[in-house]
Amino acid sequence: MNTLDFSDKKPFGKVQSVDTSAVIVCVDDTEQLSKLQVNHFVAIRSSRSGQILIGMVNKIMRKFDNEIDFNEDEMISSVDIVKINLVGTFLEKEGTKRNIFKRTLESVPEIDSEAFIMESTMLTDFMDSISSSDSGIEKPLCIGRYAINDEAIARLDGNKLFQRHAVIVGSTGSGKSYTVAALIV
Repeated sequence: MNTLDFSDKKPFGKVQSVDTSAVIVCVDDTEQLSKLQVNHFVAIRSSRSGQILIGMVNKIMRKFDNEIDFNEDEMISSVDIVKINLVGTFLEKEGTKRNIFKRTLESVPEIDSEAFIMESTMLTDFMDSISSSDSGIEKPLCIGRYAINDEAIARLDGNKLFQRHAVIVGSTGSGKSYTVAALIV
């Protein structure tokens, strides 16, 4: 089974511009735009079968087609745009392995490729595929929820963590003490 299944999901927009590792998406679904925030992960359909491009939202903006004139007789038209930095490629299958994330771009999206918000279960499954790749862990440690989406569960491979030195850092109120408590219990 593919971790990133969009068959029942509606895209929030389509790719309008591609530049090395930056993508501009024109938002079609303004309802979904309200769910999107800077630093959220998004998935973009690749032109290659079995590949999904993963990106992080860098900027959300509204552009106006003409200068803003508050004349009541004119309609002001605008378009919502999201700038995304591509961070890697999710492969459904590579050799005998399934659901692999690589921090390289195996391809770039085509114009009009669909973009999807990664939230709740999908984000949890994606992050699990990153942390469990090559480890074969069956019961990862649950250390809380992601700040970018509080419905997505954050898990950790305890075997990898406790095999080497580790440090937990962050600013005041970021959850360092909570994370240590979750590891100890």
